[in-house]
Amino acid sequence: MKQGLRATWQHQLEQYMMHYPKEESQLGQLMKERAAEGDLFDRKRLPGHITGSGFILDEEHMLLIYHPFLKMWIQPGGHVEAGESPLEAAIREVKEETGIDVHLHPWHDRYPIPYDIDIHEIPANEKKGEPAHYHYDFRFLFQPQKNQAGNLCQTCDREDIQMEWLPLNEVKKTDLRFVVEKVKPIK
Repeated sequence: MKQGLRATWQHQLEQYMMHYPKEESQLGQLMKERAAEGDLFDRKRLPGHITGSGFILDEEHMLLIYHPFLKMWIQPGGHVEAGESPLEAAIREVKEETGIDVHLHPWHDRYPIPYDIDIHEIPANEKKGEPAHYHYDFRFLFQPQKNQAGNLCQTCDREDIQMEWLPLNEVKKTDLRFVVEKVKPIK
C-alpha cells in the first residue's frame, strides 16, 4: 500500500474518532490494525480489509441495493482497487452498481471524514474460495448529480442488481436505521 493512502485512511480514522468518540469500542479491531504490516486494502488480507461504500440521498430518500449473497438491502460499495482511496472506491462502486453519477453530500464540506465507519463480518464464500472475514467499511454520503435527478427511477433493476429508493422512515425499519439517526440532524 502506498504510504500516502495509508496516511490518508489513518488520518481519516483519527478524525472520525474525534468526531464520534462513542464509537471507539465498535472500531477496536480497526484501531489495532492501524499499525499492522501489509496492505489493508488487499481483499485477500485477513482477518479483514478496508472497503468503501456510499449512502445516496435524494430529498427524503436513500437508495439501497439488494445484495443476493448477503440477502439484505445495503448501500452500494465494495473493495478498494489498487491506488484508490476508500472515497474513490465508493464513488466508483456507486456508479458501477447503480449507474448514477454522484457528488459528496454537503456534510463532507464541514467534515472531511467518512460519514460512518463500520466493521462487519462477511460470511465464507465457497464459490470464490474466500474464508469468513471482516470489512472495515469507510462510508460516505452522496447526492445524485443534478443533471440526473429527474431520471432516477423509484424501483430499478440494473443487470443483476435490484435497487430501490426508500423513504428514510422505511430505512429506519432496516439494519441501516442507525444511519437515519445520523442523517436527520444534518438535513
